[in-house]
Amino acid sequence: MNYHVILQGAIVVRGVDGEEETINKALSLTSRLLNKSASFVEVSIEGEPVIVANTGLVAINFSLKVFNAMSEDHAVKIAKKVVGQNLPSTPLVLKEVNDIE
Repeated sequence: MNYHVILQGAIVVRGVDGEEETINKALSLTSRLLNKSASFVEVSIEGEPVIVANTGLVAINFSLKVFNAMSEDHAVKIAKKVVGQNLPSTPLVLKEVNDIE
């Protein structure tokens, strides 16, 4: 079966002064790391960043399609492995998983 999986991760960005800079740095960092071997992963921001002492915390959604998985759980494991290999220190949680045709 084929699945569309959305994972959410928390990205920490240091040396920022405002929300826009925090978001830009978080997107730049994740895009750069994912483009190495997982350029097919779509990245989007979830909500507003939290900034304390020039350090920002940004919730980012990672959206990807997983093909030929044996089950939903298997698709989630594959998605976490793909994103986690490129962002090893980023905590990831499942946000959504859907069948696709």
